[in-house]
Amino acid sequence: MNILHIITHGGWAGSESIAACIANEQATRGDNVTVLLRRHNSFKDKDILNKFSPLVSVFWVEQNETHPDNQMKNLMNNKLFVSNITKIDILHAHLPYGCLLGKLIKEKLGIKFEICVTMHVRFHPLYYLADKLFTVANWQKQEVPNDYSGEVYTIENFICNVTDSFRKKLFLLKRKFYIRDNCKYIIYIGRLDLVKGADILIRAFNKANPKGYKLIIVGDGAESSYLKKIASKNIIFTGKIFNAACMLDIADICVIPSRFESFGLVLLEAINSGCRIIATNIPSFKEILRSDSYLFDNESVNSLSNKIKEYTNNSSLGVVDKKIIEKYSLSNAICQLDLAYASKNIESDMIKRNNIEDNYNV
Repeated sequence: MNILHIITHGGWAGSESIAACIANEQATRGDNVTVLLRRHNSFKDKDILNKFSPLVSVFWVEQNETHPDNQMKNLMNNKLFVSNITKIDILHAHLPYGCLLGKLIKEKLGIKFEICVTMHVRFHPLYYLADKLFTVANWQKQEVPNDYSGEVYTIENFICNVTDSFRKKLFLLKRKFYIRDNCKYIIYIGRLDLVKGADILIRAFNKANPKGYKLIIVGDGAESSYLKKIASKNIIFTGKIFNAACMLDIADICVIPSRFESFGLVLLEAINSGCRIIATNIPSFKEILRSDSYLFDNESVNSLSNKIKEYTNNSSLGVVDKKIIEKYSLSNAICQLDLAYASKNIESDMIKRNNIEDNYNV
C-alpha cells in the first residue's frame, strides 16, 4: 500500500509522535510511506528526522507556509514529492489542514485516493473533506456531527516505542535543574497554555504546600511568563524538553490537569513509568483509568489541592495497575488501521497517474 501521512501543525508533540510510530511500522512491514512535515524553529530537522525509519520518505513545508494554498506552490515544484504522491492509495491527515491539502492535491493532479483523518483534538469543519475519520478514543464519537457522511472508526492512541537510552540525558537534566534524590517530586509535562491546566496545578500545589515535595513543570507556551509569576519557590520550570517522558523516572506523582484532552498520551506514559496518577475528571481520562479515585474536579483548585494532600500523606494512593494500558499498543492500532483502510476498495486512475508529471507546475 502507498500511504502519505500529513502532519503540518509544526513542532513535535503527541500527535506527531503517534504519526511517526505508525509511519515507521507501516514502512517496516513493506508499505511505501511518505510523510509531510512542517518545519519549526524550536526543533532541529535532524532531531525530528531521527524519529523516522530510513524507509520513510520525509518531505517538508516551511514554517511560514501555514496554509495549504501556500504549501502547494512549493510542493508541486518538488518532482520527487510529486512522483511519490501520484502513487498513493491513502492520504492520512493528522489534524485539519491535511484534509484540505489532500483535496487540493486531488484537484491539481487529478488522481484518486481516500482521505483519512485522525481527530487528535476536536471535530473541525475541514474533516467533512475526509472519506474516513478516526477518533482516538471511544468517547470522541459523540463529538462527530450527525451530518458527517464518511465512515467513523476508533483507532486508539498508544505508548510509542522508545529505543534510545535516556540515562545520560536524565543525569544531565537532574544536574541542570538541581533535582536531588533526597526530595520527592510531582511532575507536569505539557504545553503551558490554558487548555492544559498548568495554572490550576500551580495554584493547587501552592495551597497544599506539601512537605518534602517540589513541583516540576516541563514545557513552554503562551502562559509561561504568567505561570512563573504565580509559582512558589518550590516549583521548577525546565522549559521545553525533547523526549520529555524521560523525566517521569524521577517523579513520585504525575498530575495531568487538562481542562480538555481528546486522549492524553502523557497519562499512558506516566502509568507505564510507575508514577502515581492524579488527573482531571474528564471523559478521556475516565475512559483510560476506569475509576474516579484518581480524579479531581475540572478547574477546581480546591479539589486538586486536597488530592495532592491525600497523596503526599499516603504513599499507597494513586497507583495504577499497568494492565489497564496493555490494549493501548502500536500493534493494536496498526491492526485497526488496516481494517479501516481496507473497508472498501480504493479506486485508482492509472491513466491519469501515467501522465501526471507533465502537469504538476502551479
